[in-house]
Amino acid sequence: MKLQRLAMVPGTQCNNRLWERLTPLLRAHIKPSHIAIEQCATRAHMLEKIGDELPSSGHLLGFSMGGYLTLEYALAHPERVDSLVLIACSAFGLNKGEKLARNTMRNFLKANTYPGMSPRRIQQFIGSNRWQDKALIEVIKAMDKTLGGATLLNQVQETSDREDLSARLCSLTCRVLIIAARDDQQVAWQDLKRMAELLPDAQLTVLNDCGHMVPLEQPEALAERLNLFYSAKG
Repeated sequence: MKLQRLAMVPGTQCNNRLWERLTPLLRAHIKPSHIAIEQCATRAHMLEKIGDELPSSGHLLGFSMGGYLTLEYALAHPERVDSLVLIACSAFGLNKGEKLARNTMRNFLKANTYPGMSPRRIQQFIGSNRWQDKALIEVIKAMDKTLGGATLLNQVQETSDREDLSARLCSLTCRVLIIAARDDQQVAWQDLKRMAELLPDAQLTVLNDCGHMVPLEQPEALAERLNLFYSAKG
């Protein structure tokens, strides 16, 4: 079976630990690599780092903020993207409420020492069936602590300006797999359904009993879907 090199782009305040439950479940022909956009100071550098992983062409996977960036990159460089996986991310930009919340967070981070994610905040990112999952919560807290307030402020500042890309989705002809979560409090699964309908060649999977942190909450279901996607011809 042909080797599939898979460049994986994380979301806000995530590092390579985002994939630690997923990658051991991928089939041997899938060779994942983490694109460390958390180390980038600017959005332009984030997009450049994605491009560095695709010297000619390759397969891209993006989660949340990273999903929006991979979609942005794929629309700008369609000839370099063989396939695209979008997990828990929206092509429709940020609404007024989201922009206001990010502006409030940005102002807070500029004026205060970041205290880390509160238990209530973590609950907004995972399904209610996971609220007592200490191992899962510890991974999220560890990523947040490692990256800290400076990374969070940078990512909020650099990625809050998100245009609505939906009108351009029809031009993306590569194979696309979209993964949504029915209990996602950050990105409505209906938005991802609309994206799938606008893309020429897209498959949609909606996971039940799962919040926003899909790779950590449901690695088995995600790996099963990815293994099928990268084993199929086309």
